[in-house]
Amino acid sequence: MSTHDHDDDRHDRDDEPTETTLSDPDDYHRRQRLKEIHQRRQRVVKVLDDMDPWTKSDEHSRQRLNLAHAVALYVAELEPIADRTDESIELRDSLPWDDATEYADQMGYYGDDDAQIPGYQKSNAVYRACNQFLADVKPLIEPDEQTEWEV
Repeated sequence: MSTHDHDDDRHDRDDEPTETTLSDPDDYHRRQRLKEIHQRRQRVVKVLDDMDPWTKSDEHSRQRLNLAHAVALYVAELEPIADRTDESIELRDSLPWDDATEYADQMGYYGDDDAQIPGYQKSNAVYRACNQFLADVKPLIEPDEQTEWEV
């Protein structure tokens, strides 16, 4: 068989419709959820990495807002696990939110008129609380070689 014939055979097989079935739709959805959680977590890390400490005041506000939104979206991805485990993502008493869900609901804003954007330290504390929550529920998560985590 020549190389050309081999390529033609492969091409013919690629044109054939393939049928994909999910053997376990629940498993697929769990894997997708965990993939989304890790993508949100990685987004927070990227926002933190992209920050420039030597910027003007308005740029600091934009960076703080970007961080708050990234952390809020990370919290939102963790909420279904928190609901299933009947746990909440607890925050330090010194923070203006009762828990991480309140932080996410307000997209990080706080104050009487919700006009205050959290500083880097406050958003970072919420991010660390989320990471701690994920570590605490880790015994409920089984490692899988093809994905980072599987519930």
